[in-house]
Amino acid sequence: MTSDLRALPRVTKVLLGVSGLLLLLWPLGNIFHGLRDADASSEERAWASMRANQVAFSVFQTASSLALVAIAYRMWRDIRAGEDSGLTTQFTQAMEMLSSDRPEVRLGGIYTLEKIAGTSTETHVVIMEILTAFVRDRASIDKRKSLAPPEIDIQSALTVVARRNPDRDTQPLNLSRCNLQGTQLDAAYFQGMLLDEANFEGAQLNGADFRGAQLTGANLRKAQLSGASFQAAQLSAANLKWAVLNGANLHQAKLDNANLQQASLDQANLHSASLNQVNLQGASLNAANLQAALLNEANLHQAQLNGALLKQAQLNDTILQQTQMRNVNLQQAELRNANLQWAQLRHADLRQVDLQTANLDGANLEGVLTDNPAE
Repeated sequence: MTSDLRALPRVTKVLLGVSGLLLLLWPLGNIFHGLRDADASSEERAWASMRANQVAFSVFQTASSLALVAIAYRMWRDIRAGEDSGLTTQFTQAMEMLSSDRPEVRLGGIYTLEKIAGTSTETHVVIMEILTAFVRDRASIDKRKSLAPPEIDIQSALTVVARRNPDRDTQPLNLSRCNLQGTQLDAAYFQGMLLDEANFEGAQLNGADFRGAQLTGANLRKAQLSGASFQAAQLSAANLKWAVLNGANLHQAKLDNANLQQASLDQANLHSASLNQVNLQGASLNAANLQAALLNEANLHQAQLNGALLKQAQLNDTILQQTQMRNVNLQQAELRNANLQWAQLRHADLRQVDLQTANLDGANLEGVLTDNPAE
């Protein structure tokens, strides 16, 4: 919950700093009440005070609800500013439903909140904060240890977040350190989201949009990511072993120290991606675009790179032993101290490549193109 609190409004930190839930409970109702409009009628003020105290009582039944209370405070403020009592009633009921012990009731609350989110940018922003906080609370890695797909309410909250109107986002949404193993979120919208150390193992994420997302240390092992976009995403130290990324867009993505062992990246776009010290052992990168990519000290032992574009790529001190590189384009690539023992380089384009310090013992160089006299 520590990471959740940093993303909440200042009032949250004040509330959380007060010792004793009993001392916090009833003043919270007065906080909500104090947010009323100056020209509101006495009836409206009394109603707002009553409902605020009811919300406070219900959400404080469990300690994990504390973060949602603070977000609800912010939502209340925004709705009251809009002077829409009907929307306020819907929101209050949805929050009560979200704290229910019954999954089917929580589902109703989630979809009611989605409906409210569509009314304005302000409500959209806060509803998405509520739903992501709900997921963080119920599916945190520290709390949810199950290897099965998420429960229906977690999946539904994720679905709502994934299909939101991204044009109304004003700040990154946070699902870091969530156990989302096995989720079904094809074509989901995760652009710019905070997903550090999230667990997406075995998830269905084909065509998902992760542009600019933060996925440092995330677990995407065995995930289905064909056609997904990771342009300019941060994936350093991520686990993508056995992941399927065929046709994915990883242009300018940061994958340093990531594990892509035996991953499938056929026809993927890795132009200008940073893959230093990445593990691509046994990976398939046939016809992939790796132009100007950084692959220094990477391990591509027994990888498949047939027909790949590696023009101007950096492969210094890289392991390319027994790698399949037929018809590969390595023009102007850097291969200082690269290990190409027993590599298959038939008909490769090695023009303007300095191979003097590379190890080519046993490599198949039949039909290669080169303008280097040393070759």
